[in-house]
Amino acid sequence: MPTLTVSRGIAARSATVWTILADFGKVDWIPGASGVQVEGDGPGMRRIIAGSGGTSIVETLISLKPEERALSYQITDNPLPVRRFVSTVTVSDANGSADESTVAWRIDYEPTGDDDAARGAIEGVYGMMAGWIEDYANAR
Repeated sequence: MPTLTVSRGIAARSATVWTILADFGKVDWIPGASGVQVEGDGPGMRRIIAGSGGTSIVETLISLKPEERALSYQITDNPLPVRRFVSTVTVSDANGSADESTVAWRIDYEPTGDDDAARGAIEGVYGMMAGWIEDYANAR
């Protein structure tokens, strides 16, 4: 299966960024995300995010490692052109400063068609998400 890493610098404290991402059941950092349903708690929990067009996105938390600022999740019912999608996201200090952070998503996926199209879609979505996280962190 192909893998892809999407890494973005965020002008926000790494501890704040980690707190936002580690609260897996809360996605108010996503603009327009309404109708989020959470099932369970901790690894194995699912968040179901109502998507545009009536298709929900289902994400399942696989692991949460606060000491490493890392979590893994699987997306099913994914609007991206993939059949399988598992992501591990990490948050670290950037440029030796806790005032800036780097968020890196390592993604294992199986494209439904053209791999370049899948990679482009994944990079676009995760680049957009990094901007949302930065805006949300700085508004706190």
